[in-house]
Amino acid sequence: MERYFAKANDYGLNFASLESGPNAVLKEETKVDLTDWQNSVVKCLDLGKQYNIAVDLLLSPHYFPGWAYDKYDDIDYQGFRRGRN
Repeated sequence: MERYFAKANDYGLNFASLESGPNAVLKEETKVDLTDWQNSVVKCLDLGKQYNIAVDLLLSPHYFPGWAYDKYDDIDYQGFRRGRN
């Protein structure tokens, strides 16, 4: 990831975008795990600061964890996730 920021900076780019949702931190129904966030989102924000590149963080609530689809079938009422449309 750091190579991207270094190259982007060399090319004169000053903006990066990333997207994340609940599936990144809710690995299990009763457990919040911030490890992936620390290794990706927080690292990306830190690198943006280091290389003077603005980072647009889109928090997408529609990225449900797999266990939520299994437990609450009505959140996929059109069947897009399971290919039943």
